[in-house]
Amino acid sequence: MGQKVNPIAFRTGVMEGWKSRWYAPKAEFATLLVEDKKIRDFVQKHPTQNYKAAGIDRVEIERTRDEVKVTLFVARPGLIIGKKGQEVERLQNEMQNLIGRRINLKVEEIGRPDLQAQLVAEKISEQLQRRASFRRTMKRAAEESMDAGAKGIKVQLAGRLGGAEMARREKHISGSIPLSTIRAKISYGFSEALTAQGHIGVQVWINQGITETKSMAQMPKRVKHRKVQRGHIKGNATRGNTVIFGDYGLQSLDPGWLKAQTIEAGRIAAQQYIRGIGKLYIRVFPHRSITSTPLETRMGKGKGEPEYWVATIKPGTVLYELSGVTEQQAKICFARLAHKMPFRVRMVKRRPI
Repeated sequence: MGQKVNPIAFRTGVMEGWKSRWYAPKAEFATLLVEDKKIRDFVQKHPTQNYKAAGIDRVEIERTRDEVKVTLFVARPGLIIGKKGQEVERLQNEMQNLIGRRINLKVEEIGRPDLQAQLVAEKISEQLQRRASFRRTMKRAAEESMDAGAKGIKVQLAGRLGGAEMARREKHISGSIPLSTIRAKISYGFSEALTAQGHIGVQVWINQGITETKSMAQMPKRVKHRKVQRGHIKGNATRGNTVIFGDYGLQSLDPGWLKAQTIEAGRIAAQQYIRGIGKLYIRVFPHRSITSTPLETRMGKGKGEPEYWVATIKPGTVLYELSGVTEQQAKICFARLAHKMPFRVRMVKRRPI
């Protein structure tokens, strides 16, 4: 069975804020939670007005002691505001009668609707309900999102596609979708197309880019490792501790072992950023073999085949170097590399001769 994680819940509290922001004691929590659900359902499924045509991406709710602040993020705010703001006032009064509290309603416009997964999913479901070809619909939606500036998009449909007797899944992927990268801004949307043959589920993931850190991130000083044949690394690096080939270098601050897989992961992370900009140099080489058998095992039992290879790193060792980039670009690139390292690192410059 595949293990699926909702990309919104995965990033909530880390890279994204909460859709409902309020605090309540245990006795009132359930009541206020039901009120939030009523507000969102009332806006999405209004009994008389078709607010769905306005392109509502999300509804954020914030509570104070006196009132409830409701913010609608829509693609076409004119359909909700109405002439001289009459529609938004009427909607605000209807919400107040629904929950019995004073509501402060705000409407904010979304700049690029093609980058919001919920709006793209609803757009696809509307076209499927009009009996459009599902493959052409998925491909056109992906092209429009990529043209709008998305780094990647994945569209998945599930149901009786094309009126087939047996339900199945079809998906279309364009660009990069790093779902496990927390720094990636992944917009997720779900909608259902009510066709004559049954419901068709529409899921959309859109990669809006990677959030770059302003200052260079450093790993924690203490990192927990399983016990292997790790001897005590004494002293600082006397060789390979200066920048030679490039203009900027990534220098270790702690001793440790650097796996060959970690070195390669750092190279990939850097190359994805400096592609076509500068040049990357790797200053360390994994020369020491590590076996799964611990050091205390007697020689008669055998050490076994090497499990992986590591490079012994002392404080001050230069791990990577960059040339042909500006200092700001080097900081961003090394910040990506720092997330891969198992010890603390810092950026250093080449000393003038």
